[in-house]
Amino acid sequence: MYIIMKKIFTLFILGIAFNQVQSQTISSANFPNVGEVWVEFIDTTGSLVTISPAGAGQTWNYGTSFNVGDTSAILFRSPSDAPSYMNVSSNFSGASFAIINNNPADSTATFIKSNATGLYLDGIYQQGVIEDSTLGLSLNTLDYNPDRLIIPAPFSLNDNRLNNARFELQFSFSPPPPSPPITINVSASNSFIQDFNADAAGTLTTPFGTFNNVLRIKDFTYQIDSTNYDIAFIPDTVSIHDTTITYYFVHANSHCILMAVAVNPFTSQVIEASYYDPIVLVGESENTSIPVTMYPNPASDAFYLNHIRKNSTIEIFDIAGKLIKSAYLGGLESSIKMNTNEMPAGFYFFKMSNAASGNYHTGKFEVVK
Repeated sequence: MYIIMKKIFTLFILGIAFNQVQSQTISSANFPNVGEVWVEFIDTTGSLVTISPAGAGQTWNYGTSFNVGDTSAILFRSPSDAPSYMNVSSNFSGASFAIINNNPADSTATFIKSNATGLYLDGIYQQGVIEDSTLGLSLNTLDYNPDRLIIPAPFSLNDNRLNNARFELQFSFSPPPPSPPITINVSASNSFIQDFNADAAGTLTTPFGTFNNVLRIKDFTYQIDSTNYDIAFIPDTVSIHDTTITYYFVHANSHCILMAVAVNPFTSQVIEASYYDPIVLVGESENTSIPVTMYPNPASDAFYLNHIRKNSTIEIFDIAGKLIKSAYLGGLESSIKMNTNEMPAGFYFFKMSNAASGNYHTGKFEVVK
């Protein structure tokens, strides 16, 4: 089964710290927008990442702590971009975003809801996401009701929030011979009891840089499975299937989770960690001091970038987050041409950076054939 992800100072310094506390409050304004791309860099061991004590004024330096084993890109698209057979209007009518895998052999989508109270997992569409051949069960849609919370809002240091999430299945099956010819109706559910606590705040360093006004949010989740049958001689079952602890480092000044850490709930050992590129946007720049423009978009054979500063570097990534091309521009200035003949049709994004000034510009483009 695919399941898919208060006041902090004493009265003595409260007056001078008020602005800092407010800046570390996560709100819906910090959630993604349609068109944004987050690049995730995944360390499946997390061997060099540790969880520090809670509290305000923390300094987390994980700039050299990651052994990246995989990368992926998360493109937040409009739910209307999902294929028609997913029936988004009926299955996921409240979704704000869709993260779509357009592989023709295995088209899947994750639907995300964003509102003033939080960022939620609304549901998943995947061929055979729930399948059991012995019961003749094959379902493509998993819909959370209530939705599973990812990041609560508004949320500040020492805030707590409880959330109950659930998805339920109703189906029938007939036992094979020599069992009596009967039909058994089954109600199965997975419930998630989530406890969120903003336990720390401070400055975070990842391989992408140092970020102020970061809030660390601890998500402690129990997953409870229950199954009910309409046949008296089959006993109902309830079991705690899983317990997870995940720490999210959320930036109060951007639209991104900067880092996520999964912890073994029994040993407190970090078992997986990820960090994210927080600046990849579509059609805009987080730093306007490099007013780079590009044309044409879409491009077939080549595209042009204008207003390039000397000694800049350009990196081009595919939609899976894989670096496919990079170039140091050296003494070039003003305009460059990038050939796309060897690039398959699809979406790509670029990052233009200048180490001397610390400036950067990002954007997305499409290659058509």
